[in-house]
Amino acid sequence: MKNVFHIFRPNNKQGDQVIESTDEIIGYILLDFEIVRILDFNDFKVLPTCKVEFSSPYSTFIAPIILPKWLERHNSHLFCIALGAIISFVTSRPVKASRDDYLINRELDEYTIQVLAIQFPVLTAGPGSHNYRLSEDQIENYYQELNETINLLYKVPYKLYFRLMRAIRLAQLAYNNKREDFSLAYYLLVSSIEVITQKGTKVPKNKHKLEEKWEEMAKEDEIISELFAEYKKLRNNDKKLRERFVKFIFDYCPPEEWINLKHPKEYSFPLNPPEERQNWQWLFKKRWDELYPEDLQNEELKDDTLKIIISNSYKYRSQFTHEGIAPPHKQPNSYNRFFDVEHEFKTVNGRLEYKEVILANFSLIGYLAKNSILSYAKSKL
Repeated sequence: MKNVFHIFRPNNKQGDQVIESTDEIIGYILLDFEIVRILDFNDFKVLPTCKVEFSSPYSTFIAPIILPKWLERHNSHLFCIALGAIISFVTSRPVKASRDDYLINRELDEYTIQVLAIQFPVLTAGPGSHNYRLSEDQIENYYQELNETINLLYKVPYKLYFRLMRAIRLAQLAYNNKREDFSLAYYLLVSSIEVITQKGTKVPKNKHKLEEKWEEMAKEDEIISELFAEYKKLRNNDKKLRERFVKFIFDYCPPEEWINLKHPKEYSFPLNPPEERQNWQWLFKKRWDELYPEDLQNEELKDDTLKIIISNSYKYRSQFTHEGIAPPHKQPNSYNRFFDVEHEFKTVNGRLEYKEVILANFSLIGYLAKNSILSYAKSKL
């Protein structure tokens, strides 16, 4: 993907000293929602989508892109791949782009439409269908966020830009795979945060409280000396990734900001007039059995419960990575705003034990990924 990231922001793009072409180049990306107006990003434009309907409840939404004038024709489709990743990361929705450059500058004739449409059919009706008709407010919010994110990616140091794009690409893969494999998507989304965590946090130098005593004992005993040397080697190799993962999120997207995450049902009435949408506000309010971040914070807990929940998210990612164990979530598309509560039953020594487990849902992890990563990037300007 290195060439993809380089195409989107070449070395000479940090300033405006680029060679521009007079030829207009058109590429395509595939969305899961409609765009009915032009989105102008100065260097390039996203044109209104072309909806392709299949003889089934599936449709495809093809968005033509007027590519930057400083872009060469050769491999220009890579720009669309990078842009698709950024759009997916910002909107928290699946986005795809063609992997072939022979479709660049082709008109949307019957052949081109067929080749593109089959790559990303979207379920638009029936159980589990996508909400593809978004309000003007929603599209405008996406546009503003995309503008800000793209400008940020052009301004950060070049090495950091590449790391950010790696994280953004992992987030896109998470959204693209969520429908088919929730466990894989959860793993990818948590991993996208870890990419920046390793840059944004330092390895803590935590010494055991008895380490000085062990060191003195090692001077007098050869066996203890060997054990102590092995202990120090293991300690130095421990990068404390799980601990740093939690710290990164709490540093760059603290719990008081989580309330900005929208309730999933707020997307259920996109085309209703604003005055009519007010009648449905009761659906977005906190339910009696729903947990919010403030419910898990008090003077006694001191954020420990929230930190444990986020730490467990990293643990579930590691279990899937190394053992193929799926995270314990039973509702991939949660009806809750922040957390799900699952009930675990285990037989221990012949006795049935019950435990409640509080989980950060997929929407919350996506919100934390986007906002912590962008917050860190802004801190490096």
